[in-house]
Amino acid sequence: MKKNSLRLLDCLWAWTLLLGTLTGRSYGQPSIQDELKDNTTVFTRILDRLLDGYDNRLRPGLGERVTEVKTDIFVTSFGPVSDHDMEYTIDVFFRQSWKDERLKFKGPMTVLRLNNLMASKIWTPDTFFHNGKKSVAHNMTMPNKLLRITEDGTLLYTMRLTVRAECPMHLEDFPMDAHACPLKFGSYAYTRAEVVYEWTREPARSVVVAEDGSRLNQYDLLGQTVDSGIVQSSTGEYVVMTTHFHLKRKIGYFVAKCYFKIHRGAVPPCRAHFVQRREMFYTGYFHYHLHFYLWT
Repeated sequence: MKKNSLRLLDCLWAWTLLLGTLTGRSYGQPSIQDELKDNTTVFTRILDRLLDGYDNRLRPGLGERVTEVKTDIFVTSFGPVSDHDMEYTIDVFFRQSWKDERLKFKGPMTVLRLNNLMASKIWTPDTFFHNGKKSVAHNMTMPNKLLRITEDGTLLYTMRLTVRAECPMHLEDFPMDAHACPLKFGSYAYTRAEVVYEWTREPARSVVVAEDGSRLNQYDLLGQTVDSGIVQSSTGEYVVMTTHFHLKRKIGYFVAKCYFKIHRGAVPPCRAHFVQRREMFYTGYFHYHLHFYLWT
């Protein structure tokens, strides 16, 4: 009888160990579900502590230091360019990074990976595009925004934008013209005594265009350069970051377009393409170029 009882206990013990193995549980060790639950609880507590008493109306370092915002841009699509409206369209991932000591934390993780919901609860730079005619933040299927907070209070804020921006053009050399289309941005409300902007990396890597990012038919995108400066207005001095995208017109595209129109008996529209801004040029100048490029 005693031996049977011992065998029964051994069987129960073995069965318990087997169940523990199958469910990921062993004596003295929490299950995966328990660990996930604990991590979620810790994560929630950290976020609650960060926002406890936090005022997102106040910039970091108010009254103590200037807030430094580091930026860089990844261009996913450049174009089209409109000569008539002197503007261009660009799709970008716009990245900003700054430090907010109020958001320091201690925990098992070193980085908090968050979405746009958290971004609305903290201070973010009031960046705008000086030469932007229209800017759209993508919201499908959710706002395309990313937020990372490291344990020392450094934030990375990334958003996907489509910007239609002005591009002043000088068409005197048309159709052999080249242009530098600017993209200018900075703080709307904060002067350089409060918020300054810097490029995150060296100039050659601060603005990058994807290899397949050009959406241009009539231009070649030769490259881009970056710069920064100070703009004086009636309300103070502001830091302005500038990127110039360098374009050169494709002669072959223009000639082919006009040649096709001529063979369709549409010479006047082709001539009109030259003189659409006739207030800036002499008609005879364009007629000369038309005959030169088409018949020589």
